[in-house]
Amino acid sequence: MKRTTLLATLFAATALAGCTSINGGNPTTGATQPPATQTSDTGSTGSPAARLNLDKVKGNPCDLLTAAQVSALGNVDVKTKTSSTGPVCTWEGKSLLDDSTYEVRIAADQTFENQLANSRSAAVFSEKTIDGVRTFSRDSTDASRSCLTIIEAGDKGTVGAAVDVAKNKLSTQKPCTESEKLAATVIGNLRG
Repeated sequence: MKRTTLLATLFAATALAGCTSINGGNPTTGATQPPATQTSDTGSTGSPAARLNLDKVKGNPCDLLTAAQVSALGNVDVKTKTSSTGPVCTWEGKSLLDDSTYEVRIAADQTFENQLANSRSAAVFSEKTIDGVRTFSRDSTDASRSCLTIIEAGDKGTVGAAVDVAKNKLSTQKPCTESEKLAATVIGNLRG
């Protein structure tokens, strides 16, 4: 299975179905995850998520990373497409063994709350706040290779950040930790 197909499957599972710090944490299964606590500023004016302006990138998720940030991803090819949920940018690793693949999707018309509710039953599920913005990470299997982190971006928008870790990097890079790092970069760039 191609890695871009694997990442697309992660996003599709979240769309159809509707780790505490950036530097670590172990994914937990949905069966052991406690119910989320609702916050009063979700998507409200002035909340950190409301300040993430998707108009800044004019629908081009490739603009969510700088050239230096893309270079830091490693040996990748950039590919774009449009999915049923919106525009997609993939930085596909050139070597299946040595180069991880990264993907960012903009979903301007999907609410964070709907995606969150539809993802709670995923095999791996974890909610956390990254730089003051609500996110959740999920994988439909065991997150041993891939993980998707959804970022709340305003009242009706989200950004998804997914990573498929190269086989030779699995001993040092954990998929949900990597997708959360990518999400943190996207959040910083949307604010910057």
